[in-house]
Amino acid sequence: MKKIFYPIIFFFLFALGLKLSAQKLNAYQEKYVRNVIAHQFYECANGVNFESGMANFCIINHDTFFNPFGYQYLFHIKGDSIERLDHSMFHGGNFKRFLFTDSKNIYLLGGYGMFLTHNNLEAFDFKSHEWYIKATTGTKPPYISGYTFKNGNFVYTFNNIKNGNETEPDEFNRDIYRLDLNTFKWERFENLNTKLDFVFNKVINKVEFFYTKDYLLNINGNKFILINPKNFTYLILDNNGLKYKEYSFKIHLNHLCIINQSSSGISENEQVFDIDSLYKSNQSIAVPLILTPNWLQIFNLKYAKRVYIILLLLLFVYVLNYVFQKLEKRAKGKIKIDETQIPNSEKQHPLIQVILSSTKKEFTSDELDTLLGIDYMEHESRKMKRHRLIIQLNEIYPNLLSREKDQSDKRKTIFTINKK
Repeated sequence: MKKIFYPIIFFFLFALGLKLSAQKLNAYQEKYVRNVIAHQFYECANGVNFESGMANFCIINHDTFFNPFGYQYLFHIKGDSIERLDHSMFHGGNFKRFLFTDSKNIYLLGGYGMFLTHNNLEAFDFKSHEWYIKATTGTKPPYISGYTFKNGNFVYTFNNIKNGNETEPDEFNRDIYRLDLNTFKWERFENLNTKLDFVFNKVINKVEFFYTKDYLLNINGNKFILINPKNFTYLILDNNGLKYKEYSFKIHLNHLCIINQSSSGISENEQVFDIDSLYKSNQSIAVPLILTPNWLQIFNLKYAKRVYIILLLLLFVYVLNYVFQKLEKRAKGKIKIDETQIPNSEKQHPLIQVILSSTKKEFTSDELDTLLGIDYMEHESRKMKRHRLIIQLNEIYPNLLSREKDQSDKRKTIFTINKK
């Protein structure tokens, strides 16, 4: 009996798990939700995409909830039936918001609507059946509409964009923000994931994000940007030649179905991508996401190259200075050699001209000191300075100054100028 009973239980739980993880409404549930939206927004209900994967569905324990993308309606899916939970009267547009849950609450983070890209964290109150703004602290992002996902008790968001509504420039904030769901405190980190910046080089308000069961996906030009929030890695891949002007999409579990449409709105081609297989087949080239960089990572990316360049410049200046010094020494050597070949009469010194210009031929010590401009010194200092100057001047102009004893007073010295 047990051998039969256990497989039945296993099959039942497996089927229940499939039902709980389903990301698609049945015909009755879809009609019910469209009627609710049409009651307030009329024909707008026809354009709502009910197959946006985890952008529509969330699960708390064994309960599955459905939130139409862009609205505040909240529904509880019970098997094949569905029940509306919210009592909200206002349902302004809230597109590009991030839908997520913790163990007991449902949240909507950021998004665009009513010509505003906001940064609110909305939580659903199961008692009042109303949405309310959940207070947060810390460094809050100025607007939230970008790469946003949850891992454990943290929500990460970065490369956020603000729509300028074609009346002012769009804005781009590449900083990383992390919300702690235990304390509801924001932290800001520098974004070192520069390879992902190209996504926003063009018309950034057209960027769309898709949430499959396990992945965050962005289609940009001819690229797939695929993020795995579980292990903090990403891929940038060619999208297999996917070309479209306008498209609609459907998501079920990890499968993305893109329907290309002609200008007349008629579906022309349908392509299905298994995102899980796409990731696993390229996992070897996955790039780690740096979400909470340390000082060494920031230094290596931002300043290491600059320091390297500065060191190279300093080395270049050092080598250049060394070469100039060598050249200068060689030049001085050549000049010194050349000076030996210059006649003494052509060599100049300021004091030589002063002495030769004097009308007197003989000088006492005091008179010569005055002529040499050293008469302000003390006696012994003048004596030493006078001696050195006479030697120096006589080297330049041989026998310019000679000395002999004063015949009238042998204690004194007479200095004679010998002009050529």
